[in-house]
Amino acid sequence: MEGTPKKPRNAWVKVVILLLWLYLFLSSINMMGGGFKLMGKGFSDKLVLLTKNPFAGLMVGVLTTAIVQSSSLVTSIVVGLVGATTVDAAGHSVPILDFQLAVPVIMGANIGTTITAVLVAMGFVGRRGRFRRAFACATMHDFFNILTVATLFPLEMLFHPLSRSALWLSDRFANVTHFNSPSSPVKWLLSRLETGAHALLMDIFGLEPLPAAIIMTVVSLLLLFVSLYYLTRTIKSLVSDKMESILDRYVFRRPFIALLVGLALTATIQSSSVTTSLMVPLVTAGVLTLEQVFPYTMGANIGTTVTAVLAALGMGQPLGLAIALTHTLFNTIGVSIFFPWRRIRNIPVFLARTLAALTLRSRWYALVYILVVFFIIPCFFVFVFN
Repeated sequence: MEGTPKKPRNAWVKVVILLLWLYLFLSSINMMGGGFKLMGKGFSDKLVLLTKNPFAGLMVGVLTTAIVQSSSLVTSIVVGLVGATTVDAAGHSVPILDFQLAVPVIMGANIGTTITAVLVAMGFVGRRGRFRRAFACATMHDFFNILTVATLFPLEMLFHPLSRSALWLSDRFANVTHFNSPSSPVKWLLSRLETGAHALLMDIFGLEPLPAAIIMTVVSLLLLFVSLYYLTRTIKSLVSDKMESILDRYVFRRPFIALLVGLALTATIQSSSVTTSLMVPLVTAGVLTLEQVFPYTMGANIGTTVTAVLAALGMGQPLGLAIALTHTLFNTIGVSIFFPWRRIRNIPVFLARTLAALTLRSRWYALVYILVVFFIIPCFFVFVFN
């Protein structure tokens, strides 16, 4: 009888430990993104300006977002470049980045942002079975965005339905200007580690941006792998059959509820990279299945567009708002294509499982996939054919 009260106490201790590992895991993702941003400070702006044709713009969006690991950052840069104007040779005021050329960049950013979850999955590379589940969970988001781009990119280039609809909507909201986004308290909390590391390396030790960025990236990757390992172990030991049943029955059993949870959480944190990466350890631990997590991922795709819309409203420029709304429409239409029908919804899941199965033969497939999809193909089309 004396030993019975220890169970709830042990459970509470595990919950606290779980929250600490979760905080370190999410903060390490944020810090890794900060390191990449610092490494490419100013580079992302120049890269976006390489856009000279729609296909190059698509690849610029993939490459830039893969480098800085934040579609919110890239779309906000695009909003700023479209909303800002310069004077051409004829003396006319024109956008720095043409609106029609900016649309493919937004599409490409949706593909590039998925690299974060794939890098998180690489944390399980030493454990064969778990790595297969983790890699499938991460690449499921990739295939969804790639298939959405493959569907909507040709239509947009031929008929411009997204850009025309966004321009129409921006005219309706023309009077809603200078509306600034309230800073997310969750995002502020998760950025403390990045901010502290940045201050320590650059302000106290006086390092240049490049070495500081390299140190931040390496430390964040080490922290990510360690926290991910212990986070998965803690989840597995803590999640009882009852808790697994609650998640299964009330959150992820109903696809529409899972979609809303992904949308709301991503809109709060303002980072789909973080919220989708959060699902990797849950799938790896066997708590959730790919089919249950996929609607949540689609919701995250819509939620991540909030940042650019708020940035555009803050600028008060109709074209800036139009390009932000293009991002929202693109992701919403993509969800409306895949979400309603289970057979169509299972296509990205099937492709992710098939690719992940190859990693059982060799883990090199995963590395080749990352390099080819996110860097080699985009670089080839940006720098060779642009």
